[in-house]
Amino acid sequence: MDPPPRVPCEILLSSPTQKGFWMPQGGSYRLLTPAEVAQWLQVSEMTIKNKYRAWGIRPQKVGRLLRFRERDVVAYLESKYG
Repeated sequence: MDPPPRVPCEILLSSPTQKGFWMPQGGSYRLLTPAEVAQWLQVSEMTIKNKYRAWGIRPQKVGRLLRFRERDVVAYLESKYG
């Protein structure tokens, strides 16, 4: 099943993503690296790798690589910071 398309719309979240489009509410299924999540949350990459379990962010393993769904990070932020 394909992920939902990104659409420019004021109904969606208030922060723009890449290329001026808006992220559908709840986020997308795009996989983010720990470095991308760290940059987004303004913490170090090691903090992400050490704390994602405690924070309840579900990882996606791609082989040996650690990835996170964008929608899981958005869900964490919404539950933690409203």
